Amino acid sequence: QKQIDHLRSDKSKLLNENQNILREKSDALQQVELMRSDIKRVTVDLQTQRERASRLSSEKEQLENLVGNLNSQLQEAQAELDRIANENDEMSRKYSDYGDQLKTVLQAEQSSSLTTLETLQNKYKQKSKLFKKKISDQKNHIEKLEAEAY
Repeated sequence: QKQIDHLRSDKSKLLNENQNILREKSDALQQVELMRSDIKRVTVDLQTQRERASRLSSEKEQLENLVGNLNSQLQEAQAELDRIANENDEMSRKYSDYGDQLKTVLQAEQSSSLTTLETLQNKYKQKSKLFKKKISDQKNHIEKLEAEAY
C-alpha cells in the first residue's frame, strides 16, 4: 500500500510537473509568436528605413547636383559681373578722356573766338576811325569847296 501511495504521489507530482511544462510550453509558444510578430514588424520597419534611406540618398544626390549647377551659375554670373565692371571702368575712363578732350576743344574754341572777336573789334575800330576821318576830311573838303564857291 505504501508503494501504491508512493506511486500515486509520484504520479500526482509527474502530472503537476507535466501541467507546469505544458504551461511553460504554452507561454514559450506565445512568446515565440510575439517574437515572430516583432520580427515581422522590425523587418517591415527595416525595409521602410532602407527605402527611405535610398530615397534620401537619391534626393541628396539631386541636391548636390543642383548645388553644383547653382555654384557653376554663380561663378558664371560673377564672371559676367566682373566683365561688366571692367567694361564700366573702361567706359568711365573713355568718357573722362572724351570729357577732357571736349573741354580742351571748347576752351581752345572759346579762346580762338575771343581772339577773333578782339581782332574783329580792333579792325572795326581802325576802319571806323579811318571812315570817320574820311568823312571828316570829305566834310572839310566840302566846306572848303563851298567856301570857295561863295
